[in-house]
Amino acid sequence: MKNKLFYNLAVYVFLIIVLKEIFTELVPRKIILYNAITLALTFFLTLIAIIYINKKEIKRMFAIYKKNWNVFLKKNLMTWLIGFILMMISNYIIIFLLNNNLSLNEQSVRDIYQNSFLSALFINVFLA
Repeated sequence: MKNKLFYNLAVYVFLIIVLKEIFTELVPRKIILYNAITLALTFFLTLIAIIYINKKEIKRMFAIYKKNWNVFLKKNLMTWLIGFILMMISNYIIIFLLNNNLSLNEQSVRDIYQNSFLSALFINVFLA
């Protein structure tokens, strides 16, 4: 299993680097959504490659999920709800301690959304 994890990670990093360079050369820089298009193409093809590498494992896990979907759904919803509540509480504590100043990380995330909304949305929705 560790070899499979290392293999997936190596393929992911390699494809992200190589495909980003390829699409940077292929997509004309005059296009308004240049960054969004290159990122979307890179992550989409990387996602397809990772799914292809793990197709047997994905099929096996989906079969297990299909048999026990209601148990997994309840467990996942409860985990999500607890995580969401803990995240909200920790955010309020951080905001209180920092006197409403934004952290560098939060400011960076907001800048990314302002500069390239579509690529940030794609990364957060589809790859998370």
